[in-house]
Amino acid sequence: MAIEGGRGVVLNRRTTVSVRTGPDQPAHRVVERWEQLMSETYIPLAVTPHATERFGGRIAATEFDGLLVTSVQAGAKTVRRTPRLISAAEDRYILASIYLGGRGVMQQDGRTAHVEAGSMVFYDSARPYRWEIDEEFDKVVVQVPVAALDTVGAPLGTVPSAIALGPDHPASAVGAYFRGLARVQHNDPGVAAELARHGVGMMASALSLAAGSIPRGPSAADLTKARGHRVHAAPLRRCRPHRRRGRAPLRHFAPHPLPSVRR
Repeated sequence: MAIEGGRGVVLNRRTTVSVRTGPDQPAHRVVERWEQLMSETYIPLAVTPHATERFGGRIAATEFDGLLVTSVQAGAKTVRRTPRLISAAEDRYILASIYLGGRGVMQQDGRTAHVEAGSMVFYDSARPYRWEIDEEFDKVVVQVPVAALDTVGAPLGTVPSAIALGPDHPASAVGAYFRGLARVQHNDPGVAAELARHGVGMMASALSLAAGSIPRGPSAADLTKARGHRVHAAPLRRCRPHRRRGRAPLRHFAPHPLPSVRR
């Protein structure tokens, strides 16, 4: 397992962390470390990879004032935010996942969103949720404290969680902004810091635009299901990443190998 950032890393400003199995590291240690890194980066989570052998993941994160922007790539896994984890939390966050590659299924508030490249989905850290990701993926995740969103008038009474917002949805313009911010933070941190000044307001705007997509009335569950099938018509299957059609496999989680930390 190679780690850049060190054991017990606390993300502050700009940090890159990577884990991967290797001949000298038991798979269970890599899995435990990845769950730890996910929980340290975002909020406490229960993470279960679908296959422990040859598992790897990478998180590149930048923490701005009131805004966390991350790029994350990893293998197939299940991620859960459980009632027990929520009960121990002191702060509440709204998160947005913007998919660049791969597919995932997100469940919260009785709704199910089928998300793929070009789609965005919101979720609330104060309520249980579940991610099922059956293949290697690449996405940008944005996390904003509710307190920061409240100061700019974000509609927090009913969060539009677990609704797949496709590239034709008005909120996709905000998704493009965060994708660009994640890219710029790697190449030009100064420019990224300037752009990030608008991040909380942009997140609030996206929540407002997405609020009109919340299903209402007795047919809400059927409507949500129908929307999910328009994004991804067939049920997700356990995929073989090396045979994904139309997209090169995500064989490496970083442009260059990350050095192991000496202990």
